[in-house]
Amino acid sequence: MNRHPFKKPRHPRKQNLPVYDPGQRVHDLHGDRGGLIVDVARQYSHPNADPVHNYLVRWEDGHVEALNERAMTPSWGLEIED
Repeated sequence: MNRHPFKKPRHPRKQNLPVYDPGQRVHDLHGDRGGLIVDVARQYSHPNADPVHNYLVRWEDGHVEALNERAMTPSWGLEIED
């Protein structure tokens, strides 16, 4: 008999990450540069899953970069300015 193993549902996140809005300032701790969130996209892997947030950041030098929600944490070198 050829059976597929039962896949358990994904556990919810242990810690919810904050969601940021367009217009908020971003500071790169390692590169000492600043930027602005210009767009936020929500990606769902499953209808019942929590969304993954992806951010589009325009840096002061004009460079535009797409970053995922994990990159927007101090442990990855970025922080949101209040």
